[in-house]
Amino acid sequence: MNNCLKILLFFFFLNILIKTYKNYKRKVKIPMRIFGKKRIIRDVLFINGCKNKKVPHPYRYRVLHQMEQLNAGNLDCYELYYLNLNPFIVLDFHFIIIFRCPWTQTLDKTIKLAKSLNKIVLFDIDDLVIDTKYTNSIPYIKTLSFYEKSLYDDNVIRMGKTLKLCEGVITTTKILAQELKNYVQKVFINHNVASEEMFILSQNALKIIKSIYIILIFTINLQIKLKIN
Repeated sequence: MNNCLKILLFFFFLNILIKTYKNYKRKVKIPMRIFGKKRIIRDVLFINGCKNKKVPHPYRYRVLHQMEQLNAGNLDCYELYYLNLNPFIVLDFHFIIIFRCPWTQTLDKTIKLAKSLNKIVLFDIDDLVIDTKYTNSIPYIKTLSFYEKSLYDDNVIRMGKTLKLCEGVITTTKILAQELKNYVQKVFINHNVASEEMFILSQNALKIIKSIYIILIFTINLQIKLKIN
């Protein structure tokens, strides 16, 4: 074997070793102390990206109501705000649903760790704040200053980045589903629905309205009879 061939083989194997090392470094390593803890395995983890007090309705419909639906099917759920996330929490769940979370390094590690453990990771979104080609058409966005729009666009771009890391997406309507298929292959529709509490309140409101209607009809009939007499 001549020297040139030896040199080529040396660099070939060196390249393989470098790539293997880089891939190893990219993997999320699980500390040994994690395995020593007693674990309670649950079904579904919701990672919430919305500030509940600032914008309460998306969180209510896309996190709380979906958790209620899953609980009705005897699935155990838990919700966590994305900025309070510890990647190793995915060890305790079978499924992970990420609602409107912009990409962060911690979230990236969480998704990669979940995938390496064969956990199902889905993104949930109720509009198209995942690409600036959609958000640039919003009239309000055109009123933002250069600095404000830069921050907004960065959030939108990072939202799209998180979406693409997931295996599929859950959304609210057919139109949204059609658009989201341009970004991920698996798209599921789960419409916004009223909660059980909303349903009970609505039923009570209907009963009150019916009672008022009956009293009103009775009063009108009584006045008519009094006038006739």
